[in-house]
Amino acid sequence: MKMRKYIQLIVIIISFMLLFVSGAQAVYGYVVCIDPGHGGPDSGARGPTGLKEKDVNLDIALLLEDILENNGYEVVLTRDIDTEVNNPPGDLTGDGIITHSDELMARCNIANENGADIFVSIHNNASLNTSATGTETYYHPESIFGRVLAQCVQEELVSALSLFNRGVKTANFYVLNYTDMPAILVESAFISNPEEEELLRQDEFKEEIALGIFNGIKKFRNTTIPRIGGKDRYETSIFISQTGWEVSHVIYLTTGENFPDALCSGPLAY
Repeated sequence: MKMRKYIQLIVIIISFMLLFVSGAQAVYGYVVCIDPGHGGPDSGARGPTGLKEKDVNLDIALLLEDILENNGYEVVLTRDIDTEVNNPPGDLTGDGIITHSDELMARCNIANENGADIFVSIHNNASLNTSATGTETYYHPESIFGRVLAQCVQEELVSALSLFNRGVKTANFYVLNYTDMPAILVESAFISNPEEEELLRQDEFKEEIALGIFNGIKKFRNTTIPRIGGKDRYETSIFISQTGWEVSHVIYLTTGENFPDALCSGPLAY
């Protein structure tokens, strides 16, 4: 009984400490890794008139970087110029040869080594069917928070661009599989579609894409995570100190704009 009361006291003290540090600085320290797809000799897809996907991806990434930093976020870019990321080339996967997987692993390593909170890979789609149109967002099928992030970004992108909503989808893409944080891959529009290629040439349209992704990130950070018990941080903390948690519970320590009320020694779980 004495040990249980001691744990309760410690948890409550932590709650009050978090109450004071989680307000004004909620955004600061939140790291977003932006990955402009392709680069260097890898141009990605090309539009009917020759627009290169790698260039559009980088333009959007730099616009998104500015918006995020102006709103207090920390940003890490996998590239900020037209180059390969695995440069000079190295065998990052350890398989004895240098392949495209090493380029993708270099991007994952940047996110992982910088402790990114989320990872956003920016791409534009292509199809042999030049009438294919719309916006879609991918996440890894085993990532709960990746799904939530993808849903938030997809909703805001579709709202901003008014293109056909191709939905949120799962994929085992390398950069979604080997990053340690919620990760998504955005396909903003179809560069192979003549009309959308023309849109992707326009600065205003690229700004709308960047703003849509930013608003999706904000929505994700404001998303309420289900509690395992109690109606506020204090009741949840007491609940955990009294009952503990099961091996099957996944506990998330969080910080953020709307998360302070859900904080305190890991009281969140699915």
